[in-house]
Amino acid sequence: MDLFLAASVYLLVDQISRARLPKFAFACGMLVLFWNFSGYVEQILWIPLIAFGLSILSVYFYCRYLDSGRTKTDYFVISLLLFFVALATYSIQCGVPIAVFLLGLFRRQEATGGWRLSSAVRGAIKDTVFFGILFVLFIQVWITTSGPISDFSRLNPGLFLNRFLRSIANLVWHYDTSSLIGSLNRHWPLWLVVASVGVSAILFYCLFVAVARKEATPPTAGSSVPYLDLVLVLAVFCALVAPTVVLETTTAIWFPGSRSRMVQQGFQPVVYLSILFLLTEYLFRRTGRGVEYVRNASIALLCAWAAVFGLEYNRALAEQSMFERKLETGLKQILPALGKPTHFVVKMKGMRMGVWYSGVAVTMPSLFVETAYNSNAVWLDPVYEGEPKASKPVTFGSDQQGIYSPESGGGWIPYQDVVLLEFDGQRVTRLTSIDRETFSGYGALYARACCRILVTSLAYSLPEIFENPAPCVCEEIIKFSPLFLKSPISDKDIMALAIWRCCNFVVEPKVGIEVCPTHPPAVLGRKDSAISAICR
Repeated sequence: MDLFLAASVYLLVDQISRARLPKFAFACGMLVLFWNFSGYVEQILWIPLIAFGLSILSVYFYCRYLDSGRTKTDYFVISLLLFFVALATYSIQCGVPIAVFLLGLFRRQEATGGWRLSSAVRGAIKDTVFFGILFVLFIQVWITTSGPISDFSRLNPGLFLNRFLRSIANLVWHYDTSSLIGSLNRHWPLWLVVASVGVSAILFYCLFVAVARKEATPPTAGSSVPYLDLVLVLAVFCALVAPTVVLETTTAIWFPGSRSRMVQQGFQPVVYLSILFLLTEYLFRRTGRGVEYVRNASIALLCAWAAVFGLEYNRALAEQSMFERKLETGLKQILPALGKPTHFVVKMKGMRMGVWYSGVAVTMPSLFVETAYNSNAVWLDPVYEGEPKASKPVTFGSDQQGIYSPESGGGWIPYQDVVLLEFDGQRVTRLTSIDRETFSGYGALYARACCRILVTSLAYSLPEIFENPAPCVCEEIIKFSPLFLKSPISDKDIMALAIWRCCNFVVEPKVGIEVCPTHPPAVLGRKDSAISAICR
């Protein structure tokens, strides 16, 4: 995939510059090849990057169509087909019509040398209409065949001003890159970073010097062609990522930086090198050939840093792959095959959320075990160290309830269908029994019965008692026979048994209430209630 995207970028840049800037095109392709890191520690990023490469190739064939004087219509048809495939692969890749319009408007015909604004506008609009029609047809089919769009994913122009600059900032320098630098600092000694960058820079410098020797004679001092070509390259790539910016700045679900990961590998290297070449081209016209050394050294350093970042990114990928391989091996050692629908609840010992990358998103842990067992009748709920992140986390209920499983769609699972495990990053062990302490400090609720509380001499109804229950009060409220009470009561009195999950105390019958310090007396009602609580 990296090679495909790098080749696509090289072809388009070389075509736009009419092969007059081979070093620039080669540097763009080379930097894209090594700029293969992001915040995604998984291969799902390949799909949008392939779609981005198809969009780039679509513009490349349209550029060839223009350079033929609009006579080779085969190129135009191929461009339309590639645009449709890119759009169907990842619908945000709809910036090709904008790039087509820019090329049709500003790209001069080399053969004629003349350029008239009116004819350029007419030609650009005519070509763009075909791509626009294809885009509209695709959207109509998509709307017709898809379900209703929730308000959460609708476009909201009111968010634009607040998010636009942040979205642009992440396109130019993504916060994932800053995180990768921090990871590099934690896992690599300084001397190794310096040595790796230095050696890589020397190798890349030699490579680009060799390429420079084959470069054609640069334009004359008065020529502005390189400037126009570099600016047009930058404008075309900005057009291709414009829909990503619109998505991040007008929707609540996709915040700035969340979708720019899908295009940064093919966009950021072109931006950096375009700025570099524009600056050095400006200096070249005034200071002479010495600036070429600065240009070659800058390209070499960029490629060297990209190579080192890529090595650290691959280390993180390998670490996650090893983590999942050990987890899968441990699961299959304990349960080699599935004989019935199975729910794994795994205590991730000593791990906070984020250690297992695929375990952060909902349904991804279950997808992991589905792949491991090649079955759709298996689920996995990881329980991490720390407070519960979900509003309804994994909950250990009564024997009648079972375990509440968010991964299974938010249902209660009988205990006989649940396998309780613990994973420390190396080995998986089976938990034969659990109590409150087993998951203490982890993101799970223990709501099994631990106390029985007899409420007597009540002069008000049950709903008043539990009008504002604490989180530890179970939903089960059972009426008791008068045999359990210390004195006869009338039919109007209300008796209830409340199952608490964290009561380790005894309250003697008296006026006033003494309860667990973490829960206020208002949980059980008025202070003149007489309560007898006996811990099991």
